[in-house]
Amino acid sequence: MISSSWENGLMTNATPPPMGWYPDPAGSDQERYWDGERWTRNLRNPPDPQPRHGVGHVPETLAPVSQVPSSPRPGAATPRRGTADRSRSRWGSTTDGVPLAGWWWRALSTVIDAALVWVVVGLTMHEKVAGIFNGYQTFLANSMRAINAGASPSDVITTQSLMRAGFVDDLSNLVGAVIISQAIYQFIMLAACAGSVGQLMCGLRVVPLNKGKEDHRLVWWRALIRATVWACVEIGNQVILLLAPFSYLMPLWQRSRQTIHDAMAGTQVVRPVRQPGVE
Repeated sequence: MISSSWENGLMTNATPPPMGWYPDPAGSDQERYWDGERWTRNLRNPPDPQPRHGVGHVPETLAPVSQVPSSPRPGAATPRRGTADRSRSRWGSTTDGVPLAGWWWRALSTVIDAALVWVVVGLTMHEKVAGIFNGYQTFLANSMRAINAGASPSDVITTQSLMRAGFVDDLSNLVGAVIISQAIYQFIMLAACAGSVGQLMCGLRVVPLNKGKEDHRLVWWRALIRATVWACVEIGNQVILLLAPFSYLMPLWQRSRQTIHDAMAGTQVVRPVRQPGVE
């Protein structure tokens, strides 16, 4: 029961205190809401103590702890301290509050997509793959025979000998086909679903910069730029060997968690928190 003496004292005042949160007259460590006429059943944990001012300070028993709206909702729950930011990703979030994808989730989705594209291209170009395998086996057998005969490995395995073997050109063509296929695949999936198959499986979406809630599909020209720049980075990696790894590692230190193709297309990868029953 709430202390009747405290309430009676308030009711007998000519001007009762305004609506607000006050120390619970029932004696608990919480605060109880005064609706202007009587005590309610709404309780909350007291907020952090505020610094007191020596001049004009109103006693706590007469001043509301915090301002409340004119029509408060009695059943509204106040979140406890320390839980407000629990859903915020340690990777940060977009301007509109959607958590950015973690690096490991992005890495997993990349592996899934790469495996998917390699399987499809490998099945489509199975004769080329078989020729590469046979050419490599022949080159390796010839090299081992020459080394066993007394030749130096550095003299046997050279750039010229690799080019003469024939399988290197076929391998380069296969890699080029994979890059082009994955670029086309990314463009279609981003424009249609805002994510590749690997990203959708990992709960990721590609969105415009700082617009995390626009995660249904990516506008076609932005998807085209992102896929094209990704392909250019992969092709450039054949010359600048660390270009692709550098791009993939950029989200570890880049503030917006963008790769090179994200930065050029103005996109970010997010991992939205889906609420149960909400589409």
